[in-house]
Order: sequence, then C-alpha cells, then structure tokens
Amino acid sequence: MFSIRRRWLSLLAAGAITASGTVALAPGSAMALTCNQPTAAWMATPDGTLANGDTVPEPPSGMRVWPVGITVPGDRITFTVVPVIGPTPGFIDPHTGATSWTYTTVQANGNCVVNQPSDSDAPILLVNAAYITATITDWRTGQVWTIVVGHVVQG
Repeated sequence: MFSIRRRWLSLLAAGAITASGTVALAPGSAMALTCNQPTAAWMATPDGTLANGDTVPEPPSGMRVWPVGITVPGDRITFTVVPVIGPTPGFIDPHTGATSWTYTTVQANGNCVVNQPSDSDAPILLVNAAYITATITDWRTGQVWTIVVGHVVQG
C-alpha cells in the first residue's frame, strides 16, 4: 500500500513540476532521444554513395543525385557545388542555369531523417570536377556545420 501511494505521489509531483515549466530538458538530451544516430549528410548516386569526403565518378552527361541526411527534426540540409575545374554547370537549375547552385532538402522528419527526393524531383549534377558541401545542424549541440560531403569528377 505504501509503495503504491508513494508512486502515485511521485507521479503527481512529476506532472506538476513539468506542467509548471520549472523543469526543462537540455536540447541535446531531448533530441538525443529521437535521433539516436550521428548527424550526417550524403548523396546517393548511380555510382555509389558520396559521403565522408569520398570521390564518385560522373558520366559526361551528368547524373541524378539524391541528397539526404540526419539533422534536427524539422530542419533542412543545404548542399552546395564548389567547382574545382571550370566551367562547370553544377546542379542543373532549369530556371537560372546557375553554375554553383545550392540544393535544399525537405525537412527532417521526427526521427531526424531527411528523406530522399522522388526520382522526378532529384536534381541532376553536371560538373567537370567539384566538391559538394552540406550545411547542416548537429542535433546534439545545435551548432551549424558546413562539411565536405565528397568530390565528384567526370570519368
């Protein structure tokens, strides 16, 4: 009987404290419960995954890429082409023809995953040689990073 009453009182107290707003979880610990995996950004390509600074060959006609990653729920990841050998179209943007175009993903879902775009929405990458970077928020610390995803060379 005592243990049941004690448990009920502790649950009541915990609810009152939480409802009053006097107890708050640190952002890192709250997010850690949902993400449970490292913050990361990468691109799936027809010739393999572009991640961790790797190099992936690209056909002369370009290739479709699927930018994805792990970040704060509701956040997006911005991928950028940084040309090494020019001229290079980069991500092909049919509206502007930009040579260094950024691609911003959809929002990360509740478990921090940025899902890949559908095949029809995935951008085409056409470069002579370029680094791909990603600007991403670390879900553990809230810090914004720009990282090198990898290097793409025409091959």
